Amino acid sequence: MIKNFIRLISPNKSLYEFNEIMDALEGKRFFSMDTIQNIIIRLRDLFPDEISKIDRTKYKKWIEKNASIWKERIDSYQMEKLIYGIAKS
Repeated sequence: MIKNFIRLISPNKSLYEFNEIMDALEGKRFFSMDTIQNIIIRLRDLFPDEISKIDRTKYKKWIEKNASIWKERIDSYQMEKLIYGIAKS
């Protein structure tokens, strides 16, 4: 679940937004994009025990390991979708 969220994020922002996602999942803040916040609310309701057991360090290492690969794989069409999606929110 967390990895799928992270893959939706622009590789340039993945570590920062991972922390924002985690804080929102833990109920410490609201996520900056309403559509994602709505999903987070549903996930908190459905998986409270699983969310409380998430190891942030494990996922941060996974992000750091894969960020450069993700940046290389983004083509111009995907970048436009990312930028448009971020601007639209």
